[in-house]
Parts: sequence; C-alpha cells; structure tokens
Amino acid sequence: MARILIVSDRIQAAQGLDNIVRGFGHEVVGVAATPEEALVLALNYRATIAFVDMMLQSGEGALAAANALKRSAKTSIIVTTSRADPDPLAQVD
Repeated sequence: MARILIVSDRIQAAQGLDNIVRGFGHEVVGVAATPEEALVLALNYRATIAFVDMMLQSGEGALAAANALKRSAKTSIIVTTSRADPDPLAQVD
C-alpha cells in the first residue's frame, strides 16, 4: 500500500482523486493546496507518492512543489491535470 499525498488547490479534483486512491486500497496522508504545505505533509507523514496538479496556482506552483517533494522528501511524483488542452503538457520535461 502506498502513502499518497495529493497536491491541488482545486477541492473537487482533490476529493475525486482521494476517492479513487482510497478505492484502490492506498492511504491518503493528506491534501495540500500549496508547495509549502505539501512539503510539510510529505515529510511529516512520509508520503511515498505525490499526485501534483500541473495547474497548481497557489504558492510557487506545480513545478516548485514537485521539485521540493522529490529533493527534500524523496517522494515520487505523478503530475496530474483535468485540462483538456494539451499545450501545457509540452512544457513538462
């Protein structure tokens, strides 16, 4: 079972992902709306995977959140989006 952190400032998206993750038997250790909050939760609850909303508007944004989680908390990152527009995906390396 994975220890999952959800990083999204969109409440409905976070709730939907929470339900899916729990439905597969994983533990959701928290939901963060900012990169700073995500790092605190990841470190405190030892998240193994973080789902990071690519369109995160809070704090430094999605890339800052993903980089901080990967470097400081050694958390694996899965970037998510609910956008139908593929253009932002071209910016992901």
